[in-house]
Amino acid sequence: MFRFGPVLAALLLLVSCDQAANRVSTLWTNVPEMASYVELFNASQREWQILVEYQEDPVPLLLTPGRKADLIIARNLTSKAIKNLMVPLDFVFDGGKPAKASFYKRSLDAGYEGEKLKLLPLSFDLPILIFSRAALPDLPGFSLDLDTLKGLGSEFTSTQEPKARKRMGFSPRWEFFGLTVLQLRGGGFQEGFQETLSWDSAKLAAGLDLLRTWPGPEWDEVTSFQQIYLQTDPTLPLVSGRILFYPSTLATFLSRPWNERRQLDFRFIEQGGRVATADDTVWAGIPSSSLTRGAGERFLSWFFQGETQKLLITQARAEDDRAFGLARGLSTLADSNTATLAAVYPEMAGRLPGIDQVAFWEALPTDWAALKTGVLRPWLDSPATEASLKEKVEQFRAQAVRN
Repeated sequence: MFRFGPVLAALLLLVSCDQAANRVSTLWTNVPEMASYVELFNASQREWQILVEYQEDPVPLLLTPGRKADLIIARNLTSKAIKNLMVPLDFVFDGGKPAKASFYKRSLDAGYEGEKLKLLPLSFDLPILIFSRAALPDLPGFSLDLDTLKGLGSEFTSTQEPKARKRMGFSPRWEFFGLTVLQLRGGGFQEGFQETLSWDSAKLAAGLDLLRTWPGPEWDEVTSFQQIYLQTDPTLPLVSGRILFYPSTLATFLSRPWNERRQLDFRFIEQGGRVATADDTVWAGIPSSSLTRGAGERFLSWFFQGETQKLLITQARAEDDRAFGLARGLSTLADSNTATLAAVYPEMAGRLPGIDQVAFWEALPTDWAALKTGVLRPWLDSPATEASLKEKVEQFRAQAVRN
């Protein structure tokens, strides 16, 4: 029998503890569903473990000196400054499962920095238009283009006395829908040089022209209508015939119990055969400063397996009928949606956009969420021009520097 001296025994214990510590990774996330996913991962094996720390906004923590997590899963991570802090993630594709071709076409693009994939998209949402089944029982297809939406909304609004204004088909001012219009028209909001907000001037102008000429009531009438009829759940205005369409997202709509949406249906929004996406894709990255990234790497490899995603989607749905999809969205792996989600939500079967039909956003600046709330919303809620946008962005950034 071998016996270790006290010094050697202590050294072996230290090495053992050190090895154990190296098999534990810390996750920063602002996606609540990640806690249950990590719990399943930790329970599925004993070699690697993830510790979850909820961070409302991990971006500032990543950009300032101090301790960093080993794995980041959050929204709004695609700026160049963030990607420069991350390691390449090509290990996820080792062995061919998943293959890059399994992802929606162009869904990976915003995660690249040069030729290196620094961030992986986990899930995304799609803007939709909801409507009453009774009001439009024969509406064809699974998506609406902007011209069709304009026509249907205008026809609905016009079938009343103008001064009555107790019905309104649709307004792009509802739920910030104007931003979706600008993106579909090619406005192309994205990160520019040195983290500026950039866009395509000509296409932005065309999108703004569309918004200005959108048929419907005058500006003040839209505001008054919203204040009177659209301050709460739009279901009643839709089923009562007060409005024809209302903007939402697929995740928001399908997270509602069936009895609350049984009178409603939805259509995706498309332009030129491509369906719009929301701007809040969930991304994952591993900071280069991490010294214990092993468990984080294993978690990502586990997460992007088809069987794993099937388990996560079906188990979450079984436990809570309001738990939609994967991290409150569609998976970036197309088969997880067409196979698993379509089985869980029969109304999605056969109507999801194809793998090359989804128009994903480009990389966005670090302060995109603040710009959207503090600049784009009030800008679109006023007589919007490109000149006024430039002015508002400059003012916003100058104020941020002063603060």
